Amino acid sequence: MVDLSHWDEVDSFEDAKDDGAVGIIHKATESNNYFDPTHNQRKKDAIAAGLLWGAYHFLRPGNMKDQAQYFVSKVGKNLDLYAADHEDEGVSLDDLKTFLREVKRLTGKSPIIYSGHVLKEQLGERHDSELSQYRLWLAQYTSGTPSWPKATFPQWWLWQYTEHGECDGIPGDSEGNLDLNKYSGTKQQLIDEWCEEVSPKPAPRTKKRGPRRTKRRGPRAKAKKAKRQS
Repeated sequence: MVDLSHWDEVDSFEDAKDDGAVGIIHKATESNNYFDPTHNQRKKDAIAAGLLWGAYHFLRPGNMKDQAQYFVSKVGKNLDLYAADHEDEGVSLDDLKTFLREVKRLTGKSPIIYSGHVLKEQLGERHDSELSQYRLWLAQYTSGTPSWPKATFPQWWLWQYTEHGECDGIPGDSEGNLDLNKYSGTKQQLIDEWCEEVSPKPAPRTKKRGPRRTKRRGPRAKAKKAKRQS
């Protein structure tokens, strides 16, 4: 999986798919006033090439509901994958939760959380029951085993393991850098999990109670009762 922004050059999404890319997550918005000018055309081109598509919002300090609404207004409510890019230390965990809740409310889908050291430092070793409901897109550049807040996220869903990747058809930025990501399952599993809708809560079942029936005692039951009383 490759993640991109306007800083990256793209020559051919078809070549990227032939080289093994399954999906693209592209920057769409930042704060409440920036929209990536390359997003819309690349979305059309990537989908035409048969790639999965997702979009991310770069969170900045400010009104989180406004940012969520701005993000959704630009990418639409029928996107398969929404992501919150949590890299700014001025954005608190409460801010992050507010953004996630609002995107979820607007779209009916759970965004994924992209973060690295900021999330690790803010969460530490404690468990956050609300954040644990979301999938983690971990950012840590290492060839070894990454670390993440396991008390909240037992496993990462995607792992951005390098910024010096190579993929046919996508040269990367002006210095040749390209972010690549790993998924721990199979290609088909990634395709199946790419779009995760929020299941609506089922309405509580209520049992209709009819009139209570009184059991009639027959002669045999009456005889037994009389025998016990004698």
